[in-house]
Amino acid sequence: MGFLSNYVKGNPLEISFSAQLFLDDTLIEDRWALTKTINPPYRHMGNPIIVADRAWEERPYRPQVFFDQDIGRYRMYYQCFSGTNYWSKQGPSYYTCYAESQDGLNWQKPELVDSSFGNYPATNVIRINDARGTRIQALCFVT
Repeated sequence: MGFLSNYVKGNPLEISFSAQLFLDDTLIEDRWALTKTINPPYRHMGNPIIVADRAWEERPYRPQVFFDQDIGRYRMYYQCFSGTNYWSKQGPSYYTCYAESQDGLNWQKPELVDSSFGNYPATNVIRINDARGTRIQALCFVT
């Protein structure tokens, strides 16, 4: 129950003065005369935002994006699946890569010197499936 526990005990719910995104009715006590409006989505003309443009990248998917206030930019962690490695059994099939952005639309993939992958000494690969051969899953952030 977390932040709602004080409210259940009869205390006012404090949600601050920041903008709130109401995806569900958790913070809505009374729905009388309330109208929910969902704006229609539109396709960004620059899609796909992340593409496999590095030699070690293959089939990027499952991006996880968050804004890092400490560095003032967006961070993206995304998975790649290598069909080549999967079928040849010559390397990891699943791995996680990193990208960052100032605006959330234009992404840079820094080549990290301590992130070698295959024959490439510096990549944006930050995690591969472990020695047991298990499949790496998408990252999850809790703030």
